[in-house]
Amino acid sequence: MATNLALQRLTPLAAVLLCSVVSLSAGAFSMPEHCLGMSTKSECVLWQKMLDGIEANRMLKEMGYIHDDGERRGRQLPENEPSSAGNHSGGSSSSSSSSSSSSSSSSSSSSSEGGSASGEDASHETHVHPHTALLFMFSTVCFGCFINWFLSRYMPSVPYTVVLYLLGMLMGAMEQVLKDKENPAAFSQSIDMWINIDPHMMLHAFLPALLFGDSLSINRHQLSKCLVSCTLLATLGVLAGAFLTGAIMHSLSPKSLTFYEACSAGSILAATDPVAVVAILNSLGASPKLNMLISGESLMNDGVAIVIYTVFQNLSLGQDYGAGDVITYFLQLFLGGIGLGLGFGIVTYYAIMLASNKMKHDDTLIQTGIMFAAAYLSFWVGEYLEVSGVLCTVVCSMVTGMYAQQMFVSRGLALHVWHFAEFIGNTLLFVLAGTIIGANFASGDAHLRAMEVLWVAPLYLFGIVVRAVVVFGFFPCMARLGDGLTWREASMMVWGGLRGALGLALAVDFAHTRTDKAGEALDSDAIQRRKYILFQIGMFTTLTLVVNAPTAGHLLRKLGIVRTTKAQDQMLRDHEMKLASESRKYYERMAQIENFEGHCKDDIEEYFLAADDCKLHHGQEEDYQRALSRNWLRHPTNMLSDGGENSMRRGVVLRCMEAEYWKMADRGLLPRDSEVLQDLTAAIDQAKDDVKLGLTDWKHLDDHLTFRAKCAACTKYCGATCFKYLMAEMEYLEASEILCYLHAAEASRKQAKEHLGQGNTEVLEELNENIASARTRLAKMDGGQVSLAKTCQLSQAILDFQRRMVEKWLEAGVLTAGEGHHMHEHIEASAARMHSCIWKRWNALIGEVPSNQVVPISLQQATVQKPAPPTVSASIIGQSPAVAVAPEASEAEASTPVLALKPASE
Repeated sequence: MATNLALQRLTPLAAVLLCSVVSLSAGAFSMPEHCLGMSTKSECVLWQKMLDGIEANRMLKEMGYIHDDGERRGRQLPENEPSSAGNHSGGSSSSSSSSSSSSSSSSSSSSSEGGSASGEDASHETHVHPHTALLFMFSTVCFGCFINWFLSRYMPSVPYTVVLYLLGMLMGAMEQVLKDKENPAAFSQSIDMWINIDPHMMLHAFLPALLFGDSLSINRHQLSKCLVSCTLLATLGVLAGAFLTGAIMHSLSPKSLTFYEACSAGSILAATDPVAVVAILNSLGASPKLNMLISGESLMNDGVAIVIYTVFQNLSLGQDYGAGDVITYFLQLFLGGIGLGLGFGIVTYYAIMLASNKMKHDDTLIQTGIMFAAAYLSFWVGEYLEVSGVLCTVVCSMVTGMYAQQMFVSRGLALHVWHFAEFIGNTLLFVLAGTIIGANFASGDAHLRAMEVLWVAPLYLFGIVVRAVVVFGFFPCMARLGDGLTWREASMMVWGGLRGALGLALAVDFAHTRTDKAGEALDSDAIQRRKYILFQIGMFTTLTLVVNAPTAGHLLRKLGIVRTTKAQDQMLRDHEMKLASESRKYYERMAQIENFEGHCKDDIEEYFLAADDCKLHHGQEEDYQRALSRNWLRHPTNMLSDGGENSMRRGVVLRCMEAEYWKMADRGLLPRDSEVLQDLTAAIDQAKDDVKLGLTDWKHLDDHLTFRAKCAACTKYCGATCFKYLMAEMEYLEASEILCYLHAAEASRKQAKEHLGQGNTEVLEELNENIASARTRLAKMDGGQVSLAKTCQLSQAILDFQRRMVEKWLEAGVLTAGEGHHMHEHIEASAARMHSCIWKRWNALIGEVPSNQVVPISLQQATVQKPAPPTVSASIIGQSPAVAVAPEASEAEASTPVLALKPASE
């Protein structure tokens, strides 16, 4: 019920987010001509009249209409409209004023925002409404949904973004070739509006959501191991790639490019966007290390590439930089973005913490809104303060994902919303990028010769070589960092370095620049060179998406990176056998129900049970009969041999423990505002690296607890009060972590006995030894802190049990929404009183409150607040898999009053 309510509430939120992007885009469509190059000429006069003299003069200079000497430049105003220079030079007459008024009046009734009407014949101008932009946007979403549906069912090996990009190119080319320039259709007008969108607007509208969503699920342990390698590739690697590519384009390109223009193109091509390759890696089960190297490098080099592009773009426009200025500017953008991102991440963490009440369904909406606001505000503020907005957003998202996920009211729902945002963003961005490139190629504005078009193929090959030089140039260093790097993985990184939407947006920005830093209009040759660079980058991106992305999976298999072991294959087959056995038992039970009498037994036997016996699929009749005779279907992995399969079994146990930790966090059984979950999951991640050595998760956790206790002991020199508080907090957190570990370990032991079997004694013995060691350490701790930690966990388990019971009653229709809200309020009030009581007891343990003033915590002193409806059966109430959660309620328990923990004084 809670999930359904949250989904209903998130539906308008998604609409609001989409409308916000549309409104931002619509704002871009109505911007002045110097931003879009598509406004009517009369609108320029209106903009001039809206602004006062100096500001209007400055804007018109940037637009290229006037210069200091009053000469018109760039696009020409119509002859029947006055020049802005005349107004500012004092040369305007009353007749020109009258002409301006009449011109503005006539132009306001007919606009040529589509750019197809001629200024010489105003009668042919077509009025385009701003809301026409919605047609392209939602049509693209429809196309994307259909393509995703088709590919997922019939062509799962084809990357989704590749098809989107090709569709966009086709749409852009057809729009330029087939559109009626005299009377364009509404869809053609909508495409024109999006094609001429300001590149900065495109980045600000789409990039923050994509960056935040990609960074939200980054694993901290994997990042720590790959951080140095990713940083090398994202800084020195991008710089080397930009210079090498720029030097090649400057020396060998058929069109004579200046060195700074070539290096600007090289910096754009140095940014990777492996969206399609990462999806393939995930689907084929590649190692988390390789996934992190490719995706982490992409997230970091986006910001660095923008920094390098900005420097070379300014140099190409005549701005002078000294060596010190370049280094200072780079450090400002790089370090400033990281620092500002940390600040935004901390603020986002505390904001999410304030709205993390599971009793308040609106908190799901609040948390989602906070994250979207953090994504866009961090990017905008970073760009405004002239630091890297990309790095700012990425760091903010990483801090949120690593430390705030445990406080999500509905973690699965929050991640699902971000997946939806990424789907919409990628769909619009890749189609739009392809449309811009296709329209640019079909329009013929670049005036390309045959040799310049054919240069695309050599440039693509040179780009692959440059990528290989960069990756293998740092290979000796990366092979010695973290978990190392093999030549096979390095080869995959070379081939998987696709180019994507970010590079295309920067290329569009580069091609649309019309004035230099002094305000002078660029000459026609410079404009043609910039259009040529846009074409080359677009074609390079096309080849990487069309050639590299579809063949990445085949290369992964050829290199043996995703090769599974015999033990993994055997375990999968064994579980298929168990699934067949359990399915048959379930069918036999369901077939006895009266409602299913008369069903077609032969069809079910043919299409479900016969195939599920694994005889037809795997052809393992002997294995199946052997499994039946030895009862191996009960414990599937008993069929594995004893040579090296213990590593896989330990991995299963560790995954079960990690899942149990997250279940406890989702149900509020962990201290949500502390680092308990981070410590526990970090121990699991470290143990996964050591599965060949043993089950070492407890060893890593024990070492961490010992180190933290020693650090806390050092604070005795800071004062008695500080030392007392810090030691008490450390003891409480240590007791909580050990208790959580014991709960998860016992639950995992149950799973291990069910799935690994009694015969696999080595892994179970290791798990039992870890549990015994944890209990020994817990017994040596202060009894008061241990008792307090147990009380907290038990109280949270009861509160979670009550909350889930009320939600079950709501789903079953036993309670109305108002009655459920009333019961939630009672539970929340009980939780507040309980927390107050626990806080007093904690103060008493450190000597701040006399122990005789502490309200005792006792279920016998709990007060009855409201009787539960006696009509609810035990089948409605589900049992929690966590050990700390109260067991499933019986019929008698369901009809008993709901207890709310309350101090005796009340």
